Amino acid sequence: MRFFITLSLLLILLFKPALAEDRILSLDYCADQFVLALGDKYQIIGLSQEARDSHSFYRDRAEGISLFRANADIIISQKPTLIVRSWAGDNRLLGFLERLDIPIITIQHAEDPKDIDKNLVAVAKAMGQVERGDVILRQTKERLSQLKKMPRYDMNGIYLTPGAFTTGVGTFVNNVMELAGIGNEFSNMGFEGWFPIPLEQLVLKPPELIVTSFYDSQSARQNHWGVARHGFIKKMIENTPNIDVPGSMMACSGLFLVDAAEHLRVEMDKVLGAKKGKK
Repeated sequence: MRFFITLSLLLILLFKPALAEDRILSLDYCADQFVLALGDKYQIIGLSQEARDSHSFYRDRAEGISLFRANADIIISQKPTLIVRSWAGDNRLLGFLERLDIPIITIQHAEDPKDIDKNLVAVAKAMGQVERGDVILRQTKERLSQLKKMPRYDMNGIYLTPGAFTTGVGTFVNNVMELAGIGNEFSNMGFEGWFPIPLEQLVLKPPELIVTSFYDSQSARQNHWGVARHGFIKKMIENTPNIDVPGSMMACSGLFLVDAAEHLRVEMDKVLGAKKGKK
């Protein structure tokens, strides 16, 4: 009997989960996505207050995890062993935390797959989840490769925000459209970055397709006047095929480039199928 009890205790010690020594705290919802993608729940002591909002890709994984503001008193009270951030926290707060010797990893701004991969590798290493990071990278690269092999669509489009802004070369949105096989009309014209939608260009050459995102968010409802006040844009939207990409895939120039491009291709096939059906 003593042998079996001793053996049982040994098995429990060998196979029980590791104690939660890590205390990882995320300061903003872009950082939340990396932490939730890579971490075990026992590692994560807190996320931003937007971690369960509609624009948070991993909002379901955030269930049961405490949400906090990026406040010095709150951060110190949680005794984190690692802080992950992308944009939250001003220089004063970050300097204060550094003086307390709390490790901080900052996710760098990224627009293309190579920079996104660098962020993932860096956060995975800081969190002690290198193997999990490698798995995500491998799967993402396989999906990326498949997308690049697919034929491009013989149709160009534009991206339109609720505030009547659009995008050209050198942006995350443009990279998503290109990866999905859809040409960006304004990139073709040589436009770069983000800018108010140029009405004169649309009058001369109306788009064949409009890509949107965030139209279901609170900020979109507040900014919708930017589109609605222009009768021409409103009419253009009504008469042009639309594809909406969930804001959770477009909110951070991070992990979701491939997800957004795959979504665009699926919806694009529906658009083309509908056009054929009308002929």
